[in-house]
Amino acid sequence: MRIKGQMDTDNGTAERPWVLAPHQVAAYLARIGYDGDCQPTPQTLQALQRAHLLNVPFDNLDIMAARPLVCDLGGLYDKIVGQRRGGICYELNSLFAALLRSLGFTVEIYSARIPGELYNQDFDHLLLGVPLAGQLWLADTGFGRGSFLEPILLQPGLAQEDARGSFRIARIETATKPDSATDADVRQPTAAATDTDSRQPEAATTDAQAGTWPAYQLYWQPPGGEPSLSYSFTTQPRALAEFVPRWTHFATAPDSRFRSNSLVAKDTPDGRISLTSDRLLITAGGQQQRIEIADEAAYCSALSEHFGITWPDGELPA
Repeated sequence: MRIKGQMDTDNGTAERPWVLAPHQVAAYLARIGYDGDCQPTPQTLQALQRAHLLNVPFDNLDIMAARPLVCDLGGLYDKIVGQRRGGICYELNSLFAALLRSLGFTVEIYSARIPGELYNQDFDHLLLGVPLAGQLWLADTGFGRGSFLEPILLQPGLAQEDARGSFRIARIETATKPDSATDADVRQPTAAATDTDSRQPEAATTDAQAGTWPAYQLYWQPPGGEPSLSYSFTTQPRALAEFVPRWTHFATAPDSRFRSNSLVAKDTPDGRISLTSDRLLITAGGQQQRIEIADEAAYCSALSEHFGITWPDGELPA
């Protein structure tokens, strides 16, 4: 697996946060069907993420097709906006961060661990922190059903609900600031996790000088279901380049779930649509419709009809 492009750096050392030109911002907003207020407010942030999730799918098609990883701003912009594709969390959230910065938001990138035998390492997932008016909001356009449809406050103990279900953040043992990107920065979930914390919003700052970072767990409870851990994270600001080794692992490792089956999925106003190599699942109004995918023609037809993606003949990523 080759890597196409590289992170933007300042004098070859420090990573420069990505921002978009005005014409790129306009095209990106058109891509997600957003024509509302663009002032950097919580309401705008929530509306932008919702629009993004309704119009830009999660997709691992490039990984399944063994295409080069695209890690530069121009390449990701062309893929998601120009080609009207989707991507995985590293792609979706890093480009969404660029849009937010270009609209005047301050954005930080956070590392999260996903529970499970094949995960549970730093940089399993990339999510965003957006400080606004002294409060810290979490934004995430790349995790799927286990994450929030609209950004939520970093407010331990508070149940925050949307169409996907109820979300609750628990603060856990404070993590020690690592000496390098390879050191652990979120400890294993334990019974010590708490959701008390007086249920007040967390400040949009961290105790960086003291060398510690608050650590949290995000729990998701679907309607009528039981709560489960989506991921653990800290509020230590990260550079996008730190995610590339884990990103590469998911794209190349034989046991990677991203390589086991193609997946394209996005939210709809009343449900969700997902497509794998052998089935199309449409959820609307609490009802599910399962359609078997018989051949390549049926797959390509579903990909085009429901996600607006045209895949080259003979390159079926399944």
